[in-house]
Amino acid sequence: MAQVSLYIEDSKLDALRERAAREGVSLSRYVASQLDANSAQTWSERFFDLYGALPDIELPTDDPASLRLDDACDWFMG
Repeated sequence: MAQVSLYIEDSKLDALRERAAREGVSLSRYVASQLDANSAQTWSERFFDLYGALPDIELPTDDPASLRLDDACDWFMG
């Protein structure tokens, strides 16, 4: 397993140590778990392949805010 060195403010390091202690894990394990959790929130590799997959939506010529809800739904549903 690789090792990483970080330069971090003392106050932030203290906060990380406190959080790790509350969870009953080492600082290293706590930081690794946070990195794992954060990396799970990334975009799928294929997400950006969807760009341009749908035709552009044409907005109505009149002010959409002035449309009644029924009219807006009809416009949206096409």
